[in-house]
Amino acid sequence: MGFMLESKLKEEEQYNTMRNKVRAEKLRIETEIEQLHRLLRDEEQTLYRELEELEGTITVVENANISKLSNQITSLNALIADLEKRCEEPVLDLLKDVRSALDRCKKVTFQGPQSEMKKRKEKEVIKTLKAEEEMKKCKVMVTLDPDTAHPRLLLSEGGRHVRWTGTAQPLLVTPKRFTSSLCVPGIEGFTSGRHYWEVQLLQEGGGWTVGVATESVERKRGITWSPEGGVWAVRRGWDGRYRALTSTETPLSPRERPLKLGVYLDYEEGRLSMYNADSMELLYTFFQTPFTHRLFPIFCLWVGAELRLV
Repeated sequence: MGFMLESKLKEEEQYNTMRNKVRAEKLRIETEIEQLHRLLRDEEQTLYRELEELEGTITVVENANISKLSNQITSLNALIADLEKRCEEPVLDLLKDVRSALDRCKKVTFQGPQSEMKKRKEKEVIKTLKAEEEMKKCKVMVTLDPDTAHPRLLLSEGGRHVRWTGTAQPLLVTPKRFTSSLCVPGIEGFTSGRHYWEVQLLQEGGGWTVGVATESVERKRGITWSPEGGVWAVRRGWDGRYRALTSTETPLSPRERPLKLGVYLDYEEGRLSMYNADSMELLYTFFQTPFTHRLFPIFCLWVGAELRLV
């Protein structure tokens, strides 16, 4: 009798365990679906904002062009009226003043919308080139810190190259070493000034995260991936999507896939900007006024990822 009762209890325990697993799996799926819904909502809002900005730009250009055309029409009407009046004068007087009339005609030029858009585009290109030049004056050499790297991250001897490895290395575990998140920070920390560095994305694998973090960022448990958790970074996830790790992740839509990232830190301005370093397309800018902690470059890699500092 006791054996049967024990078997019954074991059966009930197994079924309860299975039910708990089913409930946990159901909760996990519901959470993932909610996250996907949130990402879609965020992406929808981002696209709407971009369309609104584009519409605003079109309106500004349209108003500027209409104003210019109105001024040109007014000038032409005045010139036509003046010429008609002069035609009533004696021929000799008209000939004496013909050069003045021709000069006035030359000053009235037509500049259509395409010309205005071209000028604006040229200004944007010049502005981008100037910004790139200023940033590259602040370029620093970042070296990865072997004493803090997760055991599954293999660093080169010079600390300028890192790749994910499937086998954990037998490294000394210290309070500084990352043992939960697959991360490695730079040795150098920044408490002031402007700094720029570049990261070559050799293999993107299961994804990567690049940015800056405070020295106190969580190392033994999961990181809170947001400025509130001491991290300002951009991520490419396993799904190939790019996100800025804000309080609620911000979807990003680069015009082209970045193969090299540019990271620009302006400590006093409380600004961290991430770029496609090849095209200098701005991916995202974090504003934190002001930074108050020592900030370290941080790099996180998932299965198959490989990065090099250049």
